[in-house]
Amino acid sequence: MCSGKTSVGSILSSRLNFSFIDVDKEIENKLQMKIEDIFSQKGEPFFRDFELKILKDVSRPKSVISTGGGLGARKEAMEFMKKEGFVAFLDVSFEDFYNRCKDLPNRPLLKKSLEELKSLYDKRYSLYSMAHKRFDASKNPDIIAEDIIRHYEQFKRDIRAC
Repeated sequence: MCSGKTSVGSILSSRLNFSFIDVDKEIENKLQMKIEDIFSQKGEPFFRDFELKILKDVSRPKSVISTGGGLGARKEAMEFMKKEGFVAFLDVSFEDFYNRCKDLPNRPLLKKSLEELKSLYDKRYSLYSMAHKRFDASKNPDIIAEDIIRHYEQFKRDIRAC
C-alpha cells in the first residue's frame, strides 16, 4: 500500500508499450463499488477472494498489473504471478508507507491501530520478498521503472535460455 505501484506501473506500461491493469480499479468496475464499501458491506474475506479471481481473469502477456497491497501478500497469488511473469516488489519502509498513506480517507486497513498496521506490514513483507526482484520504492518512479525494465529484460533472456 502506498508504495507507488500505480505510478510506476503506468510508466512501465508506457515505456514497454504494454497494457496497464490496476486490479483495484477492475474490482471497483466489476462490482460497481468502491474498495472501502466492499470491505464494509461484504467483508475482507470476500474482497480477498474476489481480488484473486480478478487477478487471474486479467492476467495476460504484455501487461503491467498493479495489485493491491494485500494481493501480493497471499502465497497463492504470489505463486500465480511468478508463474505468469516477472514480479517486482516495490519496497517501502514502514515509516514511508505510513507517512504516504496516513491521511488517505479511502484506505480501509488504515483504520487499524499503528501496532496492527506494523504487524500487518511485517507479515506481508516476508511474502512480498518472494517476488523475483525487490526495488527501492523511495526512489523517483521514473528511476524505479528503468530499474524494473532492466531486470525484466534480463528475466526474459534467462527464461529463453532455459
